[in-house]
Amino acid sequence: MKREHLEHVLRAAAAITNESEFIVLGSQALLASVPAWRLP
Repeated sequence: MKREHLEHVLRAAAAITNESEFIVLGSQALLASVPAWRLP
């Protein structure tokens, strides 16, 4: 999964649930915790 895919999933989840904060687990947590400009 690329960062833009993760961002899309989180935006969709926010729209469906009316929540603004999520806990990301597993390997995608790295994408969620590192700024985009630092990723290769």
